[in-house]
Amino acid sequence: MRHRLLTLLVGIAVASRADAQGFLGRWEVRNAQGSITSLVLTDGGGGKLGGTFSGNGNSFEVTGSAAGEEASGSIAGRGMALFFQAHVKGNTLLLVVAEPGPGGVPNLSSAQQVILNRATGDAMAAAPARPPAAAASPSARPSAVAGGPGGAGGAGGVTEMDRRMIQLLTANAWCAFGFSGSQSYSSSSGTTRTERVVLAPDGTAHSNQRSESANSGANGSVTSQNDGGSTGRWRFENGVLAFSVDGLAWQPAAFRMTFNSNGSPIPLVGGKEYMVCP
Repeated sequence: MRHRLLTLLVGIAVASRADAQGFLGRWEVRNAQGSITSLVLTDGGGGKLGGTFSGNGNSFEVTGSAAGEEASGSIAGRGMALFFQAHVKGNTLLLVVAEPGPGGVPNLSSAQQVILNRATGDAMAAAPARPPAAAASPSARPSAVAGGPGGAGGAGGVTEMDRRMIQLLTANAWCAFGFSGSQSYSSSSGTTRTERVVLAPDGTAHSNQRSESANSGANGSVTSQNDGGSTGRWRFENGVLAFSVDGLAWQPAAFRMTFNSNGSPIPLVGGKEYMVCP
């Protein structure tokens, strides 16, 4: 049953903020097979939320609370329960769902995210909010996905979900860190690798890498440093992150967006974990 619930969660999106009242109503998303998953949130009084999460013939009970800028609680039914956290902006809602981990706390490493849109005709529909200052302007977003001539931006291939993710990916520089090494009784060696990536709104991608190595042994210590960098193109289309050297041949990347316990985004690209650069 847990598997059935998790299969309802599709897509990735940027987290945003709104008043508690903005969560109430019916939210929907259509999957690739055309089926609709819906989340209905109702006012339980005193900041409490109730409702249902349903799709593919299954329905689960939602209970939680809303406090100013976010909502959280559980999605449960048929002997199982998952944690959820929700962020809403205008007529778009990001739902993050995680299974219980050790000690009963949310296992964020396997969390799933899904974007839902307010159902058409919902009387509680909120007025669209202005995009955050760090995000690309509406006129710049198509070029961020187009990746140059022949890209999807000019062909209408950008979905609302894609635009939300583009806002997140272009709002920050992303850093990754890695270390490998060995140590014995008489010697030690290690290499530290750092990377800084900027995905610009104009569709260009810039990466700077540095590796620092240190070796020590009976004959003394040796250190070295190497710097490198590259520039290419990037796009995010239909939930797929892809990169290109020349803007013509594109290579999709294994991509998943997760969030830490503080709600900060942590993209996983090709198995490598990135975080917002300091």
